Amino acid sequence: MALLENKIAIITGAGNGIGRATALLFAREGAKVIVNDVGGPRAGGEESHSAADAVVGEIRKAGGAAEASYDTVATPAGARAIVEKAISSFGRVDVLVNNAGILRDKTLLKLEPADFQAVIENRRARASTRAVSRVCSATSGSRTTPPRKPASMA
Repeated sequence: MALLENKIAIITGAGNGIGRATALLFAREGAKVIVNDVGGPRAGGEESHSAADAVVGEIRKAGGAAEASYDTVATPAGARAIVEKAISSFGRVDVLVNNAGILRDKTLLKLEPADFQAVIENRRARASTRAVSRVCSATSGSRTTPPRKPASMA
């Protein structure tokens, strides 16, 4: 049995880089994956579904189960939509990997105010964490935090 057999995982920022690698690994280990990515280039700009769709295609080609989500992690509504996609596609959520981010390759003093605001808004991963936590806490047997070691092992 694979490590993540029958687990449902949301991976944000899963269209490229570390998020892509994480989504592919989770799928190889048996998870059903929500590949979340708004699809914008690293420097910002026009969004595209192609990155998330490509990762979903790779997972399915390898025999795994995956669905794409193009919603943003930067807003509570976007986070809820990501969770709703997981529930409508696979019935629940077991794992959230908050990987989404954007890059503005400049020092703080050289950032334009709009670029600075975009970085801050994108890092508001707490919206997706809260959305998933609400679902997991309502689901029997799910945890939103790692288990604590028993006192004898501390």
